[in-house]
Amino acid sequence: MNNSLKPLALAPMATLTHRGLRTLIDQWGGCDYFFSEMVDCKSYVGNRKFESYYTDPAPHPDKLILQFVSADHEEFVKALTKAQDLPVAGFDINMGCSAHQICDHGAGIAWMSGPEEAWRLLESLRPLVRSGKTLSVKLRLGEKEDPAYLSRFCRGLEAVGVDFITLHPRTKKDKMGRPSRWTHLTELKADLKIPLWGNGDIRDVKSSNRGWETGADGLMIGREAVRSPWIFHFLKEKEKNQNFTLQVDLQEQAHQFHRLLEAHQPQEFWPTRAQRFWDYYFDHFPFGHKVKENIKRMRVYEDIRQACFAYLDTHPQEMIKVLV
Repeated sequence: MNNSLKPLALAPMATLTHRGLRTLIDQWGGCDYFFSEMVDCKSYVGNRKFESYYTDPAPHPDKLILQFVSADHEEFVKALTKAQDLPVAGFDINMGCSAHQICDHGAGIAWMSGPEEAWRLLESLRPLVRSGKTLSVKLRLGEKEDPAYLSRFCRGLEAVGVDFITLHPRTKKDKMGRPSRWTHLTELKADLKIPLWGNGDIRDVKSSNRGWETGADGLMIGREAVRSPWIFHFLKEKEKNQNFTLQVDLQEQAHQFHRLLEAHQPQEFWPTRAQRFWDYYFDHFPFGHKVKENIKRMRVYEDIRQACFAYLDTHPQEMIKVLV
């Protein structure tokens, strides 16, 4: 890990934390670690088409942590065996995804229902991680709020050699509309010797400060980093100077996103990646809801792009955002 006393990281998000978005965020600076999209172990081991895009370590291999997902112990072993010499900062095991297409098949948060099995998995993966790389786990609270169970689960991970844990303090069934329960970070932190990072609802200086107040060793930002790729830069600068202000040209940032998307992702990915980006980015524009909903039904990349920039071109008064 680097020497940042308060590391900020980009959260792993499917179809979002690809090289294009990571590069856009990195151009602003302030992000200490970038977590990749979920890498499916079986697809990675089988060299399926497009897998190289999921493990592309640029723009900063030394800051990239690849997140792997699977329901199968042996597939994890095969994947990390194959990946162990990649020039990345570390590997993260997904034990927190609650999407039905993931957990219903025994992956993601489903691992939290069997502590012993999860511990055996991490114990077998530890020797596969080269010196200088980290092995971490990202998880949620579990099926329900049970601090004793969560503590036991995480202490077991610590005992088998996990370097750090990231807690997203929501249960399996919690939707994003329900606030993260940050008090669990404080309670769990007291039970662990390894670093504990927090993830969930960090949008600005106030919510960032709340995260640090739990005693978290690092903070991870997801949705706000898509909506505002400059968030890491702003938080770091604001920490150094409370009077810091930032002016952002929203239209130029959108153009830059598309340039990077087209440069670093296969053409087949452009429509879905653009839709996902704009689903968050349109939150900056008070009258953009109709366009935001319309593009969800579009399948042609250029149609999506044109619809979005048609709105931006006709609303110049909304294009400059000032953060104070």
